[in-house]
Amino acid sequence: MTRLLLLALVVLALAPGTWIRSPRPAQVLDAGLVSVAIPVQQPRVGALEIEGMWKLSSEHSLFGGYSGLVAIEPDFLLAGSDQGAALWLELDGGQPGRGDMRRFGAKSYFGEKTGSDLEALTIDPETGWLWAAYENLNAVIRMGPRGGVQAGAEPPQMEDWPSNAGPEAFVRLPDGRFIAMAEGTWAWSAQNRDGLLFDGDPVDGAEAISFDFHDPEGYLPVDMAALPDGRVLILVRSFEWGLPPVFKARLLVADPADIREGEEWPWQEIARFTPPMPTDNFEGIAVWGDGYPVTLWMISDDNTAKFQNTLLLRMRWDGELPE
Repeated sequence: MTRLLLLALVVLALAPGTWIRSPRPAQVLDAGLVSVAIPVQQPRVGALEIEGMWKLSSEHSLFGGYSGLVAIEPDFLLAGSDQGAALWLELDGGQPGRGDMRRFGAKSYFGEKTGSDLEALTIDPETGWLWAAYENLNAVIRMGPRGGVQAGAEPPQMEDWPSNAGPEAFVRLPDGRFIAMAEGTWAWSAQNRDGLLFDGDPVDGAEAISFDFHDPEGYLPVDMAALPDGRVLILVRSFEWGLPPVFKARLLVADPADIREGEEWPWQEIARFTPPMPTDNFEGIAVWGDGYPVTLWMISDDNTAKFQNTLLLRMRWDGELPE
């Protein structure tokens, strides 16, 4: 009975959304970031070359729970967490260096509403403007290059999305359009996920068409990133019951030009991440490069749980699909 209860708690904590977390100690706001390299035993995964992996940790109270990731510069990453905090991560020779942890986001903008559950980040590389998507609110916040809030909105097209499984995957396309996909549906057994293609900035009231995202293996969309040729990378994730649970992830590539209202968005798989490769709850994906090959980064959400880790993975992709 005890084992069954623990398994039930793990399921509630992890799918979809996050419900249960380890208790936080007293506030610590002056701790630094520690990174430990993990030996790469598998040099290639699908079409990707694995260049490095690190386990990140910190005693800082705002560390952990990272669900969104963008590349600001070739040597600078920004991760957003489901406690509404940011990790501004400097890279030293392509490896994690100094990390600055602080808050930003929706809570101050939307007042009394719950606004800490940041699930996705995207960026306009030309202006440095950032957009963050939030569950619970089903909202989008636009920020300046250093995270100062400019404006926000709760797009009416998202108002019926589940509060704890809303806009988990969110990306700005190079032409100024945006794509958002929900992690879940009200019918949890459904394999199709809601998607929206906005014709402009949703913060400014852009119109959107709806489409379906279907994964026959039941993986959930958890993040997206724009590629230099207009295509989009989609990070999807699954887990299997266990103590600890087993996480798996796949990377898909899709073309926004193939989105049709009311139809399924076609995609192709380029890589899947499964044990014995070190895996965890990968939820953030970022791309750097204005041409191929590009550098890809993935980060995992530890759900602030003691049995999970924050992993950072660096990869390279030449843009070609696997045979």
